[in-house]
Amino acid sequence: MIGTEFTDRLREEMRHATAGVPAPAGLVRRARRGRRRRIVTRVGAACAAAAVAVAGAAVASQGTSRDPGAYTTAFVVRHVESAVAAAGTDEIAYLHAANGLRDLWLYGGPQGQSARTALFSPAGQLAGEVGYTVTTAGLDTTTVVSFATKTWWQRSYQGSPPQAPKPSCDSFLGIISLNSSLADVVADIRQGLACGALKDEGTQYVDGINALKLVSVQTLRLSPDTDAAGATVTRTLWVDPATYLPVRMATTSTSPSLVGTTWDIKWLPPTSANLALLTVTIPPGFTRVAPPH
Repeated sequence: MIGTEFTDRLREEMRHATAGVPAPAGLVRRARRGRRRRIVTRVGAACAAAAVAVAGAAVASQGTSRDPGAYTTAFVVRHVESAVAAAGTDEIAYLHAANGLRDLWLYGGPQGQSARTALFSPAGQLAGEVGYTVTTAGLDTTTVVSFATKTWWQRSYQGSPPQAPKPSCDSFLGIISLNSSLADVVADIRQGLACGALKDEGTQYVDGINALKLVSVQTLRLSPDTDAAGATVTRTLWVDPATYLPVRMATTSTSPSLVGTTWDIKWLPPTSANLALLTVTIPPGFTRVAPPH
């Protein structure tokens, strides 16, 4: 007996593998003229078997009165949650803001959380860098470099060991601060998957990948005296169907006080070269100054 997990995956892979691919003209005619009838017969038998499996999955879905689209979305969400959780400890996330104003490198390695942010002017010039680390023992260090003043400063303090983030369903994807960690981003993505009424909106090409597009629309449950109370927030995730890792995320809102950002994401192995991207380099001639109070 074919398991539910197998039929889900088979249906999903067939849908994406054949998306936008028309059947070649004259395929049957050419097959009949071919001399290798045994090969044609075997291919036909394999296709028939696949059709039976997919038909069986469709009948099973109808029998449980579940919407096939929602069922596929649930399958994708489960795999995205697992992939993101694993990447949160095994890989470096590189995020590029679509507006060109920020690049981030985030890592949650065995020594703790590390992050580096590069800030750019509207003209595309490097304006500053911010490095942030917090060890598993709670040693928090921030390094800031200003290219406008050619100065830099660093501040460290002993805090408590980092706690697991506790996002709520009112948090939203794309709002990433200068001291956001990879753990924060991963928790936000997973919470968005868990809380949102996600819909499968097909596929869209993102950086050469025919990515799955998942969309969630929510109304924020905030205090009535908050500017964003009752605002509608739309979260969108584009997911690589090969790895189930997000390759882009975006947020839009009906509230002027909530400005979202579209982020393109790449997941990098923690090689020596990639780990070096997490370190802020002080340019020659820059002056160290006291941290702000």
